[in-house]
Amino acid sequence: IDEFTFSGIENLDPKKGYLFIGNHRDITLDSALCNFALDSIGLDTTFNAIGDNLVSVDWMGDLLRLNKSFVISRSGTSKKEIYLNLLKASEFIKNKLEGGNHVWIAQKQGRSKDGIDKTDPAVLKMLHIALRKTCDFQDIANYYNIIPCSISYEIDPLAAEKTKQSLNNETKSKNDDIFHIFKGVMMPKGRVHLTFCPPVLGTFSPEELANEIDKSIINNFKIWDTNIYAYQTLYETVNDDEFPNASKYFNDMRSSMTNDELGDIMSQYANPIIAKKELNNE
Repeated sequence: IDEFTFSGIENLDPKKGYLFIGNHRDITLDSALCNFALDSIGLDTTFNAIGDNLVSVDWMGDLLRLNKSFVISRSGTSKKEIYLNLLKASEFIKNKLEGGNHVWIAQKQGRSKDGIDKTDPAVLKMLHIALRKTCDFQDIANYYNIIPCSISYEIDPLAAEKTKQSLNNETKSKNDDIFHIFKGVMMPKGRVHLTFCPPVLGTFSPEELANEIDKSIINNFKIWDTNIYAYQTLYETVNDDEFPNASKYFNDMRSSMTNDELGDIMSQYANPIIAKKELNNE
């Protein structure tokens, strides 16, 4: 990372435990950078929700648990078993937050492969399972201190892998997740910015709460030259001299992929700008 910056710390009260809901761009870095920011201002680090796919390799599961990660298991041989697994995760989150701890969870299962950050209402419903006897879903934002987190990478080290999965319908093996973790950590990311958005307050249905989180994440997403260059290349007219680093980044890819693959990667970078424009009716 050439430079890591963060903003929005004025939205955090050191005396409160927060439920951070982040856009899901990198398997492990999103939560790690959130914790780096929290630690740098003297706040406790979060307990981090991860999918059961990341613990299929024993040593990786051990490593993640040592770093305060806990598993949300979405698998099971019956609906009852799946429900009980989700209840266990929901109760763990509830207990940690009620104890004044912080919890981080991604807004949806699986990384965003297209640059579009959308909250899955099913994640929010899971959070409420343990609260059924305490409050109705519409009051969850008044019970938990929900802080959306919007993280933006100038360069996505896994852009090509995401394109292969989405464009060519390639399926992942269990070792792919491990490979992607290390590539995401080790390869260049340029500049990265994280915004701690204002707390979500009010009463919402699951879909309304998802939309509220989406609006906050999209509005607070940092737009880099790579985003602008890709958007102007696809939809307007781009001046390469105005964005030399972004121009070099995309042009370096041309020799190793098809035009369709390069176009898909550019869409990953352009879509946050489109989302902002749609949200603000531009």
